[in-house]
Amino acid sequence: MNKTFILGNIAKDIELRMTKDNKAIAKFSVAVSRQFSKDKTDFFNCTAFGKTAEFVHNYFGKGRKIAIIGRMESDKYEDKLYWNLIVDEVDFADSKKSANDGYSKVEEDEGELPF
Repeated sequence: MNKTFILGNIAKDIELRMTKDNKAIAKFSVAVSRQFSKDKTDFFNCTAFGKTAEFVHNYFGKGRKIAIIGRMESDKYEDKLYWNLIVDEVDFADSKKSANDGYSKVEEDEGELPF
């Protein structure tokens, strides 16, 4: 069984492209700190397809924490072995906290709370 679970931060902006059949493909990299060696980080190249690709592109960005379940696949190119995580499921692993991410912020000079 080939099942991989990672929890990390998106390391660079997500690249979204469409196939000739108008199917979405998202490629991105996830940085995962090692459990017993916090000063070492592993980077996983990830690929998502279809609705999952669109979801990742629309709701995640560089630095955002993400949880992924998928499967590892390898490809050989010019005598080098490359690994890629094919994304089956994704979920948020943090909460949005900044003022620019869709949540409104109550200013101190306002006299009333919004609720």
